[in-house]
Amino acid sequence: MKVLFFLSDISLRGGTERACIAVCNELAKLGYHVFIFSVGGNIKKPAFPVHESIHIAGLGINHSGLKIRLLLPKIFLELRKFIKRNEISTLINVEVMACLFTFPFFLLPKKKLHYIVWEHFNYRVDLGLKQRTFFRKLAAKNADAIITLTQKDRSMWMDNLKPKAQVVTIYNPSPFPLSDSPYQSHSKSILAVGRYTYQKGYDLLIESWKILQEMGNEQVSGWHLSIIGNGEDKPAIENLIDQLAVADSVSLIPNTNSISTYYQNASFLCMSSRFEGLPMVLIEAQSHGLPIVAFDCLTGPADIIIEGSGYLCQALDTDCLANKMLKMITNVEDRKNMSDQAKLASNRFAPEEIVKTWDSFLQSL
Repeated sequence: MKVLFFLSDISLRGGTERACIAVCNELAKLGYHVFIFSVGGNIKKPAFPVHESIHIAGLGINHSGLKIRLLLPKIFLELRKFIKRNEISTLINVEVMACLFTFPFFLLPKKKLHYIVWEHFNYRVDLGLKQRTFFRKLAAKNADAIITLTQKDRSMWMDNLKPKAQVVTIYNPSPFPLSDSPYQSHSKSILAVGRYTYQKGYDLLIESWKILQEMGNEQVSGWHLSIIGNGEDKPAIENLIDQLAVADSVSLIPNTNSISTYYQNASFLCMSSRFEGLPMVLIEAQSHGLPIVAFDCLTGPADIIIEGSGYLCQALDTDCLANKMLKMITNVEDRKNMSDQAKLASNRFAPEEIVKTWDSFLQSL
């Protein structure tokens, strides 16, 4: 089977690009003829390692701003020629906005090309692009299948759009192998990982931390919260840390290539996001055996934190988050058990497991 993954820029180091290349690599190992077509970026320098059998093509177009509208016919025609020349049987749009370039296929007579949309964002999030909502509606009526990252997202597609396309859920694979390092049950380090943005809710996390400090007294003595990331909200987060007088127990740490070391030496991970798609940081944490405390936001945490591997709180409930962190801190044996369950739960996201679902899906088309 010849499968083409169509994406915006193969040289970007984002979660979408990493997941796409990981799935492509696993399918190539199974014997699929895999192609990647990138609108922009340097195809000779993909952001992540690519299996040697995968054929990468692209246009190297800088598609920021309004100029892209003038280039849409050129991009579509080049893509169509590529598909015909290589006898592609399945086109997978990586992220629904890729339909901007490929929707004319809906207008062509149906032949042997399967048209798939691989959604990477929470259904309720458009990131300020109203076109995203338009293309979701268009895909629901015209695509052969929609792939969502969570069961909740699948339900929202089904309930809101009544799609003619089949809608299936396939998780993204974990970028980390299952760690064989022992769980550091005596660690007093708590991690949060992600960009310093409104989405990640670090203001809520720091408020919860203040509640915890006041509630726990001596029980939380020596415990430390490290928030790893970069982003535009850093000054506001620093101000809040000073305002709440928790600077002695909270650190902001820049992005690091040694994130595994932090996971391996932490006690548990806390996630305070207002919304997510499929939060890969939770999957990464579980692969290192970390218990998790998180808001049950839309979407993803409820799909990941199962089988006694952590605690879920109602979204935005800072009191609950503080209480669950205190419960985690004061129950060493519970944490040890949750660490074991976290590793078991992470097996579901191993690349070799995820590709089985992709294989079954593609064979069913």
